[in-house]
Amino acid sequence: MSSAASNNLDDDAVMPIQPRLEGSVLHRPVYVDRPVVMVVDDDRVTAEMYSLSLEAAGFKTIPLSDVSSIFLAIEAEIPDVVVLDFHLGGDISGVNVLEILRLDPRTSNVIAFILSNHPGDRDGQVDRAFSAGAAAWLLKVKTSPAQLTSRVTQALASTNAAEASNPV
Repeated sequence: MSSAASNNLDDDAVMPIQPRLEGSVLHRPVYVDRPVVMVVDDDRVTAEMYSLSLEAAGFKTIPLSDVSSIFLAIEAEIPDVVVLDFHLGGDISGVNVLEILRLDPRTSNVIAFILSNHPGDRDGQVDRAFSAGAAAWLLKVKTSPAQLTSRVTQALASTNAAEASNPV
């Protein structure tokens, strides 16, 4: 590449910056106009697995494996969609996080999915999640990364269609 081309800012915009890990947050390149999906699971590998499928479909992802990082990450960027495991380690659950998100005007309308192997129908957690506005409670054992990506895509399309038919 010529020195003139290497100084072209447009060339830099096309070449993504390598992701970097800081604590439990993997920072990825920023792309404009891509829906942002935050994937929160206490197992980092699981959060990454689902995030990679979403990225391949064109989403920007924020995979998190530390529950304490959720609200700090939201301060930096408001996601369009949040995918929460039920068991996040410690005393807070994915449903607790969703209920807290609904109290913040910035995140009160974010699309949310619970993705867990917790059988929440036995202890009322599924009902709690739906009461807090979850789009779905998905079982990990039955939800592949491609299936989650499809559900997220469908939910965003539905939301965008509803917003287009009801302009503010």
